[in-house]
Amino acid sequence: MGALDEARMGRVKLKEQDEYEFTHRLTVQVGHINYGGHVGYDAILAMTWEARVNAFHVIGISELDLGDGRTGMLMRDLVVNFREELFMFDDVVVESHIGEITNHGFRMFYRLTKAGRLVALVETGFAAFDVKGRSLAPVPDAFRGALDRHRINPGKS
Repeated sequence: MGALDEARMGRVKLKEQDEYEFTHRLTVQVGHINYGGHVGYDAILAMTWEARVNAFHVIGISELDLGDGRTGMLMRDLVVNFREELFMFDDVVVESHIGEITNHGFRMFYRLTKAGRLVALVETGFAAFDVKGRSLAPVPDAFRGALDRHRINPGKS
C-alpha cells in the first residue's frame, strides 16, 4: 500500500447541509497563516469559533450561557475537510447551521467559501455543561427557543 492509499484510509467525509441559518464574513489575516504559507486547521477552527460566537450573539446566547443562566457548552469533537487553500487577504464567508439537537448536546455545521468556491466543511459536536456544577446538563429550552425564533424570523432574533 502506497502513501497516497494510506492517506485515503479512514477519511471522514462531511456533506454540505441543506441550509445554513447564519452567515459571518471575515478576511484572512497574518495570524491565520501557517508555515506552509496558507491557512491551516488551527485557523479554520478559530474562524468557525468566531462565526459561532457571532451566531450565538445574534440569537441572544453565548457559549457560557445557552439561555438559562447556568448552562454552557463543551466541544466534544471536531472534523475538518479541506477542499481548497486560503491565503492572506482572502475574503471568507463562514456559514453555520445548528442541528442534531439531543437532550444533552448538539452539532454545528460550517461551510467556508471564498468567491463562491467551497474551501472547507467543518463539523463540531457540543455537550451542554453546567458550568458551576461541572457536569453534563440538558440543553436548555431557552436555547431551542432562541434558535426557533431565529429560524422563523431571521431578522428579528
